[in-house]
Amino acid sequence: MALMFLTLLTLLGVTAMTGSTSEEKMSRATRDYNTAFQSAEAALRDAETDLMAGTRNPVFLGAAYWFDVPTRIATLGACANGACMPPAAGGTPVWEVAANWTNAATYGQYTLVPAMPSSGPGAVGAAPQYMIEFIGTVGSQSAYRITARGRGPNSVQTVMLQKEVLK
Repeated sequence: MALMFLTLLTLLGVTAMTGSTSEEKMSRATRDYNTAFQSAEAALRDAETDLMAGTRNPVFLGAAYWFDVPTRIATLGACANGACMPPAAGGTPVWEVAANWTNAATYGQYTLVPAMPSSGPGAVGAAPQYMIEFIGTVGSQSAYRITARGRGPNSVQTVMLQKEVLK
C-alpha cells in the first residue's frame, strides 16, 4: 500500500513539474514576442521620422523621381538603403523578398537615435529594420508604405508591421 502511495505521489510531482515547465516556456515566448513587437514599432516610428525629415533627398522626392527616370523602371521591386521601388504589376511585394532585407535600413541609421540594447532587459537579437516603398500619389502628395521588422532577444520571434504615410 505504501509503495502505491509513493508511486502516486511521484506521478503527481512529475505532472506538476511538466506543467510548470510548459508555463515557463509559454511566458518566455510571450516575452520574446512582445520585445519583437516593440522593436518593430520603434523601427516603424524611426522610418516615418526618416521619411518626413527629408534628410535623404533626393531618394524620397516622390513620383517624379521614382517613375520619370527610364533607368528606374529596370529596378522595379529592388531596394537600396531602405528605399524600395514598387514591384512590377502582379510581382512579389518587396517585403516578402528576403534579398531586399539585406538592403533595408536599420533602426537609427539615418535618424541617429541610439541603438536598441543587445543585452539585458528589453534586448533584441538583431537591430530592427525597415523599408520605405513609394506606392503612388494621392492628389498632390506622395504615398509610401513603410514595412518594419523587429526581432526578439534570440532572433527567433519576428514581427512585421506596416503603415502607409502621405508626404
